[in-house]
Amino acid sequence: MTPATRALIAWEGEPERTLRQALGETNGLTDVALFIGPEGGYEAAEVEAAAAHGAIPITLGRRVLRTETAAVVGAALVLYELGEMGAA
Repeated sequence: MTPATRALIAWEGEPERTLRQALGETNGLTDVALFIGPEGGYEAAEVEAAAAHGAIPITLGRRVLRTETAAVVGAALVLYELGEMGAA
């Protein structure tokens, strides 16, 4: 398995940084690890530990999504931002 070139952690405590901002310029970016928390969300210490290892905390918006929904929404947003959802 190829290591991810960008790691993102979705957290309801992140006030501003969106997935789009965290991905930034996506030229050549092909591998993204997206961490979605358990029901009830991540603890701040867990997010801090992930950030200390290079993960970028992001928000998925104002709404708090169920874990199952957040995973699907997050994956779709990553694919969209990487240009994988357009015509071939």
